[in-house]
Amino acid sequence: MIKMKRVAGWIGLIELVLCAISCKERTKVVAPAVSLEAFALDSLKVSGAPYHLCDQKLTSEEAISAIDVSDEDEYCFDREGTPVHETFFFPEKDIKNTDLVKKVQLRYNYANVLYRIVHGYELFARKASSDSIPTRKDSLDLILHDCPVISSSLLRRAITDNDARSAAENLLASYRVFDGKAHSNSAFDNAHNAYVEGYDALPKIVDSTLLDDFENHFWEWYDKRKYVPEYDQIAALYLDDDAGRKEITEDEIRHLKAVVESEKNIDRRTILSLELMRCSREAYVDAALYLGEILESGIYTKYLLEAWIAWRALVQLDFFAPSSYAVIPNSYYDKIRVKCLNTILRHIQTAPDKYDVCLIENFIYCEILHRMDAIYGNEALTDVSELSNGMFIQPSALGRDYLKEERTESKE
Repeated sequence: MIKMKRVAGWIGLIELVLCAISCKERTKVVAPAVSLEAFALDSLKVSGAPYHLCDQKLTSEEAISAIDVSDEDEYCFDREGTPVHETFFFPEKDIKNTDLVKKVQLRYNYANVLYRIVHGYELFARKASSDSIPTRKDSLDLILHDCPVISSSLLRRAITDNDARSAAENLLASYRVFDGKAHSNSAFDNAHNAYVEGYDALPKIVDSTLLDDFENHFWEWYDKRKYVPEYDQIAALYLDDDAGRKEITEDEIRHLKAVVESEKNIDRRTILSLELMRCSREAYVDAALYLGEILESGIYTKYLLEAWIAWRALVQLDFFAPSSYAVIPNSYYDKIRVKCLNTILRHIQTAPDKYDVCLIENFIYCEILHRMDAIYGNEALTDVSELSNGMFIQPSALGRDYLKEERTESKE
């Protein structure tokens, strides 16, 4: 089985994001000593009546339920209803077509062509591993069954650079005749390698100096305690695995939901929605819907990337399945990713944060939800586990700065 290479190297926060697909042994996380005395989730204040950020259409239960259009065919377990053109980034009408916007469009759409192929390849690999595929024709038929269909007109709109578009066309054409065998110097292997190398040659949206600054000051910038002073105490409730720790009750979870629903501050609402996910397995559906509303609203928060990663994993687990044979609607997930890119670009045009471009870079680098990259099944369960045991959790609550540890390890 061929191993699809990553679009690009690891930079800044993406180390944090992509570590979720690793199948290696996890380091046990023990929360620092934080007093839980007299602290309970129902001590958080409900701000008022439930408040809606938007008319939730793209991320509602009804919208998610309509995605799976599978039929009885055994090879149609990943037929989703999201058209491929909705996975590409095009600036929304109020976004000025600046030089930055053009670069974002080029970089993301270039990467998106490979993401669509990787998704199709993983479907082929799953099917091919289940049955005896005796002939080259059988393999070709399976590959063509899920090969992305991207029209020439769509590709011209999505990738305006001639060289980049030519590389995408060549990659798509070579994949259509790929026989599934991982051998070097095949047309697909050569096109794939050239495509990956071509990504690094695209115009950059962030320089190394800013990325270094982003890494070094990430936790200071990301500090969730600015919006939720009780953050460390909440995190200790699920990070501390001492058998004597306080049990989170159903009433407390119900109260936390009311807190989230009434919160008008987008940063605090996002953080608490993420903490709801971490506190209770039974609250996954509610957390997914709260996070989906945040993503769909188009309201900016620096926690947008974490929210999207968590939302995607929760939707997969609770509306589809953790199985590698489940529907994995990566086109739908990427449709919402594009929505997030527009949100950040709009923020740059109105009230820019110097690290906004670093968020965009990481949104682009974050790969699709992989079908067979976890201990079992798809990647969603691993992502939720990582999010609940370390990923994006403040060092003050976690008891260690794993980003600093990873930087130290990479230098050794």
